[in-house]
Amino acid sequence: MTGVGFAAGATEVGELRIEVRAVNGRALAVKLRLPGGLFGFEAAIEAAVRARLQRGTVSVVVEHKGTASLLPDRALLRATADELRDVAREFGQQPPTLAEVVQLANAATRHEVVTSRPLPPRAAALLAAALDDLDRHRGAEGAATTGAIA
Repeated sequence: MTGVGFAAGATEVGELRIEVRAVNGRALAVKLRLPGGLFGFEAAIEAAVRARLQRGTVSVVVEHKGTASLLPDRALLRATADELRDVAREFGQQPPTLAEVVQLANAATRHEVVTSRPLPPRAAALLAAALDDLDRHRGAEGAATTGAIA
């Protein structure tokens, strides 16, 4: 059934607004539109949608509310800094500056394809809330259609 669901709130990756739209269809087709900071969560988002829905063409749009961070996630920054410090120590060089770490981490995110990060718990809960809202909307539409036919 056709429907739409929304959810918004604070997550581990910032303030997000999630919109899930579905139209009728025999098979399940999932389309995603994510901001740059959420690349890598595609597989987790699609798996969550497929676990809840069996049919239709479903579009999931995720937006950062307000200003998105210009920094890569902290785990990537730590890993990049640790690796650069180790290399600097090995070659007898000065450790990298924060600006150098951020620059290299940003470059890595532009060239590295990451498709299998798990969705953080609060972001997963927000997606579940949007899917719940979609279910409510689809149920209301189904009841209205049944009433109109009867």
